[in-house]
Amino acid sequence: MFRHALLRDAAYHLHMPADRERLHGLAFAALEALFGGRPRDLALDAQEGFPEMAHATDVVAGDLAEHARRAGEAFAAARRAYLLRAAQIAVRRFQIADAERLWLDLAALSAGAERGESLRMAGALAELAGRPRDAARFCENAAAAFREAGSRSLEGRALGNLASAKSALGEVAEAERILEAAVAGFRASGNRRDEGIALGNLAEVYMETGRPERAEQSHEEALVIHRETGNLHSQGVALGNLAVVHARAGRHAVATKCLEQALSLHRLTGDRKFESKAVGDLAGIYWLTGRLDDATRTYEAALLLAREYGLRQIEAMVLGNIASLHAAQHRFDLASATFERALTLDRQAGYRRFEGLHRCTYAAVLVELNRVDEARAHWSEGASLLRQVGDTAELARCEASMRDACAKAGVEAIG
Repeated sequence: MFRHALLRDAAYHLHMPADRERLHGLAFAALEALFGGRPRDLALDAQEGFPEMAHATDVVAGDLAEHARRAGEAFAAARRAYLLRAAQIAVRRFQIADAERLWLDLAALSAGAERGESLRMAGALAELAGRPRDAARFCENAAAAFREAGSRSLEGRALGNLASAKSALGEVAEAERILEAAVAGFRASGNRRDEGIALGNLAEVYMETGRPERAEQSHEEALVIHRETGNLHSQGVALGNLAVVHARAGRHAVATKCLEQALSLHRLTGDRKFESKAVGDLAGIYWLTGRLDDATRTYEAALLLAREYGLRQIEAMVLGNIASLHAAQHRFDLASATFERALTLDRQAGYRRFEGLHRCTYAAVLVELNRVDEARAHWSEGASLLRQVGDTAELARCEASMRDACAKAGVEAIG
């Protein structure tokens, strides 16, 4: 063993490249044998993607993939097999950056539908990491790969991921067009599972563009399909999204029940992203019903979850809600500092809808702090963003809050 990494690297590079390849091949063979030998290949399913089958080598899959890479072309097939397993493990552990890198490595070694699925997974992870532009690019390439390979069902999945990225970028009209086409395609092919997922995503677009009745109807339809197909993960997502619809309509008891059911399902399936979102939404219900201490505590719990798992979109959303809660409690300096943190994440990640919402809400806080010129600038940019993404309902709520803030401060109306 070497006491210093530099000594180790120097000794390693004393070997000729062919000798290094041979040594990595020996290390690969020894490590694989130690953990039970080569697992079965995971063949891509035409509707479900790559299956997951546990094997003793899973705990060293990343090491085996790296030894195979360094061992040369003779180990290329083994490298692909262990890259796939390492990527799946990283996803289960919510190691988002590692998982995205591994899926992209696998995509570079793959062709056809397997390349498409690797790119689709990388796209979904890029969006989780707060990079919707990269997510859109990966998913567009994934959809093209599936289309070329004739994998229509998996192409529909990639289009669903693409629509989610487009929505995060504020391109909601394009997201709606993509999702309506995906729903029609899944219905025509009899793929009920993915039809339900696409319907739920379409419902979110309806909600963002001020059509809560259509959103509720689509979420209810999606929930029926999720229960029919036994899709526990998507049941939790649908219940959480329905809770937001009910809360906006003032049905707080129904919303709370939906969120409690959603949280149970997210914890059962290990879905940290939607668990953190549901915890944040539950905090919002506490706020609306006057339980401010519970709201503060629950928002902080959601923020910790989002940060622990690198969920920047959820972190930005929760920070904006915490800032609004501070403002409601007349802690305007603290609200201002928290909005600045949220807006930094919004700008870095390209979340135009959140940025618009946070700028408009922050503008009312700046009026309270007598920073009226700053308020006008934030309002102008924020209102423009909300109009661009089509969220007229949220803009109307912000306009009402701004009118109240200006009237209270005795300043000329903004907006």
